[in-house]
Amino acid sequence: MQGRMEIGMTLISVEFIVFFIAALIVYYIIPKSGQWILLLLASLAFFLLAGTPYTIVYLLASIISVYLACRIIEKQENRKKKKAAFIAAVILNIGMLAALKYTDFLLENVQGLINLFDTGISVGTTKWIASIGISFYTLQVIGYLCDVYWGISTPQRNPFKFALFISYFPGLTSGPISRYSQLSDQLYAKHSFDYETVAFGFQRILWGFAKKLIIAERLAPFVNTVYGDPGAHQGAYVWFGTIAFVLQLYADFSGNMDIISGVSECFGITLPANFKTPFFSRTVQEFWQRWHITLGTWFKDYVMFPILKSNAWTKTGKKLKAKFGKKAARMIPAFLGMLFLWVGIGLWHGGGWKYIVQGCWFWLVIVTGQLTAPLFGGIKGKMKEGVFWHLFQSIRTGLIFAVGLVFFRADNLTSAFGMLKSALTVFNPEVLFSGSFMETLGGWANLRVISAGLLLLIFVGVYQYRGHSVREWVGRKNIVFRWILYYILIFSILFWGMYGSGYNPADFIYGGF
Repeated sequence: MQGRMEIGMTLISVEFIVFFIAALIVYYIIPKSGQWILLLLASLAFFLLAGTPYTIVYLLASIISVYLACRIIEKQENRKKKKAAFIAAVILNIGMLAALKYTDFLLENVQGLINLFDTGISVGTTKWIASIGISFYTLQVIGYLCDVYWGISTPQRNPFKFALFISYFPGLTSGPISRYSQLSDQLYAKHSFDYETVAFGFQRILWGFAKKLIIAERLAPFVNTVYGDPGAHQGAYVWFGTIAFVLQLYADFSGNMDIISGVSECFGITLPANFKTPFFSRTVQEFWQRWHITLGTWFKDYVMFPILKSNAWTKTGKKLKAKFGKKAARMIPAFLGMLFLWVGIGLWHGGGWKYIVQGCWFWLVIVTGQLTAPLFGGIKGKMKEGVFWHLFQSIRTGLIFAVGLVFFRADNLTSAFGMLKSALTVFNPEVLFSGSFMETLGGWANLRVISAGLLLLIFVGVYQYRGHSVREWVGRKNIVFRWILYYILIFSILFWGMYGSGYNPADFIYGGF
C-alpha cells in the first residue's frame, strides 16, 4: 500500500517514556552549549526507533535540499538563480510527498478509466513506505523555504541547527507545524532546569494520556463497529457513531498535542497551539480557526494568500470588476482562493476522493455562510445574545463539522454518501434503547467512564474559554492539594485507561500522516 508507515515506538509506549526521561535527565546535566546537539541526536534516534529506519533518507533529502536552496537564495544576487533554487527545492519536496502519498490514488483512478474500456490491463499499486511525519515536516520545510525566499526569515547557516528545526522529535510525527521564527531562539538557547516548567510539562503529558487512554480509546470500538459495517448500523447508529468519532478524534488529536507540547515544555521549548476550545465556535469558519490551527494557518499563508496576490488573480479581479462590479470582483477571487485552500487541506489528509470532498464540504459551508450573512443578519440581530443562543450556534457548528468527518472516517466516498443517506432517511431512534446498542457501546460501565471524562473535558473547556488557565489555577494551590490532583489523574489513567496485556491501543490518528 503506497504511503503506508510502519510505526515502532509510539508516544504512548513505555519505551517512549523511558527514552524521553533519559533524554531529559541528560539534557539538564550536560553543558548548556551542547543542549541543542543532544536534542538533534535524540530526534534522529527517535526517528529511527519510531519508524522504518531507511526512510530517514527522505527526511535528510528534505533537510539538505532546503538548506542548500536557502544558502543559494542568501548568497545569489541574480533573481533568476534565486527563483530557480527556490522552485527546484519546492518541486523536490512536494514531489517526494506526492510520490509517497498519492501515487496509488493516481494509479487507482487510471485503473478506473482503463476498466471502462474492459481491456483487462492492470496497472497495479506501489509498496512504498513513507517516513513518519512526512506530511508535517514537508509543510514545515516549504514554509521555511518561502519565508527565506520572501525575505521574512534569515536562513540558518549551521546545517545541523537547521536539521534540528526540521526533525525536532516532539513535533516530528504529528506536528504542530511550526515556523522557524517561533522555534529558532528556543531550540538553540541555553536552558536551565526550572521545577515549575518541568512540572507543568508533566501535567500536560498526563492530561494528554488521560484524553487518549480514557476517552479516545474507549470510544474507538463503538466508532469502528459502526463505520466497519455501515450496512448493519444505519440511522441513529450513524448519528451517534459520527458524534462519537468527533469526540474520539478530538480526545485523540488534542491529547496527542498535549503529550507533544508537554514533552517539549519539559525541555523549555514552547510549541505553537493547535487547539483552542473549538467546540465553543459559533461558525464553521471560527471552528477551523480553533481546530488544527497550524495547518489552517499554513495553507492560508502559503497557498491562499500567494494565489490571491498573484498577477493572474489581480488581473482576473480587474476584469470581474469591469464586468460585474466591485462586489463580484472582491468575492469571486476570494472564494476561488479558498477553494484551493480547502482542496489542499483535504488532499493533505490523504490520497482519496473522500478527502477532496471533505475539503469541498467545508468550503461550501463557509462560502454559503458568507453569502447568506446579509439575509440572516437581521434575524441574528433580533436574537438575544446569551448562553442558549451561543449553545445553539455551537451545536449547529459541531453537527456541520461532524458531516465533514463522515467523509474523513468512512472507508471510501461511496460508503460516506451511503451513511449520510442512511442518517437522513432511516428513522430508528428505538435502537438507542436496545441491548445491542449498549453492547456495541461497551456496556453501562464503559458509558459511565466516557461520560465522566467528557464532563471533565467540558468543565476544563468552559474554564479555558473564559480566558483562564487550569494549570495556573492548580499551580496556585498548596502542594498537598496539587499532589492529590496529580495522584487522582495518574490513578484514573491506571484504573480506567485502555492499555495492558491483551490490549494494544492504536497509535494516534494523526500520527499516520
